[in-house]
Amino acid sequence: MNEQQLQIIKDARKVVTDIFYHKVNPLFVFHNLGHTIQVVNAAEEIEGYYQLDKNDQFVLLISAWFHDTGFSTGVAECHEKESIKLASDFLYQHHVHPEVILQVSSCIQATKMPQVPLNLVEKILCDSDLFHLGNDTFHKRSSYLKQELQAYFKKPIPQDEWCRLNITFLQSHNYFTGYCQQKLEPVKQIWVKELQKTGGDDLGKATG
Repeated sequence: MNEQQLQIIKDARKVVTDIFYHKVNPLFVFHNLGHTIQVVNAAEEIEGYYQLDKNDQFVLLISAWFHDTGFSTGVAECHEKESIKLASDFLYQHHVHPEVILQVSSCIQATKMPQVPLNLVEKILCDSDLFHLGNDTFHKRSSYLKQELQAYFKKPIPQDEWCRLNITFLQSHNYFTGYCQQKLEPVKQIWVKELQKTGGDDLGKATG
């Protein structure tokens, strides 16, 4: 990326950090700044494998930083719409070309479940968003998500039900990039087998 793009990425990090510190409800213990940073790091890792051109790198990283900022409304449903607005406003203020803003908007929208990425950059962001499904942070991230959902809906989720939900989600999920299919899919299948075998007992112990 050129110096201007790098500076905008740097500014994005500051803006997004401020949003999560001051505007996102602390009940969102999964969709927080820590998750966003993990997604950015994953996007950089996957992008490094594919060696995207500088403009695609820029779109990817801006999208990664802003993709969950819509949680600042306090509403999880359709948060992508607000994330797109926040990203677009930020990019307009930095005089970024409208076509790039549209690309960022499409990239963020692609992360909405069920994910429907249309190109490599969108595929990388979607895989980055669910990178944890195929690495050793899965159990901890799953625990945070359960805690967040219980707080958001003000309703406890029994561990056996949570286990079944995790199995269903993991089995229905597919990574889009060859990189993640090779690196993460085998690990993800280990978690599926573990959950099927334990019925959630060990998961509960592992996550506390």
